[in-house]
Amino acid sequence: MARAKRTHRAEARRRYRSEQSIGAIEDGDSDIAPVEDRTSEPARPGATATARRGVASAFREAFRPVDVPADLRSLPLLLRSRALWIPILLTLGTAVLYAAIRPETRPGDPIATVALFLKEYFLVPP
Repeated sequence: MARAKRTHRAEARRRYRSEQSIGAIEDGDSDIAPVEDRTSEPARPGATATARRGVASAFREAFRPVDVPADLRSLPLLLRSRALWIPILLTLGTAVLYAAIRPETRPGDPIATVALFLKEYFLVPP
């Protein structure tokens, strides 16, 4: 004899989701659009609401002319950014560590191994 499916967890999830969506609408959240009933429209395969962009047009839109004045205006913001200075300091620190330890003269030393790894990671171009 086959066992009946236990659907109480699925029903509980559906109830929870419906309560959450009703609560969001009652809270006055205007970002949530009402769900449209699509049962009246016949589903057509391949029909989309918006036209898809081709590869060539996406490639053309990916490149813009150089805006040198805007780049120069954003330079002070870039120079204050940690996203610039942390990699620069890591690269300089690795160069100093590698020059100070000289790992090729100390094979098998754990510090020399770490210095070699850091040199390969930060100093050698990909």
